[in-house]
Amino acid sequence: MADTEQHDRRQCKRIPFIKEVEVLGVGILRCSDLSSGGMFQETMHPYSEGTILPVQFKLHETDDHPIIAQARVVYAHEGIGVGLAFSSLEFEDRQKIEKFIEQEKE
Repeated sequence: MADTEQHDRRQCKRIPFIKEVEVLGVGILRCSDLSSGGMFQETMHPYSEGTILPVQFKLHETDDHPIIAQARVVYAHEGIGVGLAFSSLEFEDRQKIEKFIEQEKE
């Protein structure tokens, strides 16, 4: 992969985020990192690139409402997991994620 392609894929700050994420209609999967642009989910299921997955998760256990988004599989590591890019995320939820990431990086 060209350096510019790798840079383009990682435009957003990324942090470790070890939490359960519900993939609606599939079940609970473990997330290992998060950015305002997407997340990496651990799964043995071989989702193909371009698959759209509806996800919901909480940044904090005490949050009243989960973040709900549509996420597109942008790459897959067979037997390990998938990189997801949020394709539909409310502006307010993106702001919540960005604020959460900034607080975690401090």
